Amino acid sequence: LASLLGTILYSVFLRKRNIRIVFGVTILLGFLIRLTPEVLILGKNDYFHISGPFFAISDSAVISLVSQLSLMPLIVLGASVCPSGVEGTIYAFLMSLTEVGGIAGDLLGTALTSWLQVTNDDFSNLW
Repeated sequence: LASLLGTILYSVFLRKRNIRIVFGVTILLGFLIRLTPEVLILGKNDYFHISGPFFAISDSAVISLVSQLSLMPLIVLGASVCPSGVEGTIYAFLMSLTEVGGIAGDLLGTALTSWLQVTNDDFSNLW
């Protein structure tokens, strides 16, 4: 649902903008949004009076929305430079790369937290 909303937001508000600026701003915004798990880890969400489970769910939705916003300029650029008739192939390739990158990131994060011996209850080795 968040990805669909990101696609709609891009087509309504950002489609006519300079693709470099849109891509740069969404990458920077995505970087900042992806730092929010530290807010949850450090318990700073209580400062904003937001419960942990709600913060985690809303954080995931916002990350998905921003990820879709940053992916849309790449899809548009890819479709504009590819030969006619292979737009679907380019789209499938970009989606495959996105999924492989996500899986690799998850595996690397899992390996790193195991190596650092970080558990659900003990984040002391993380810092």
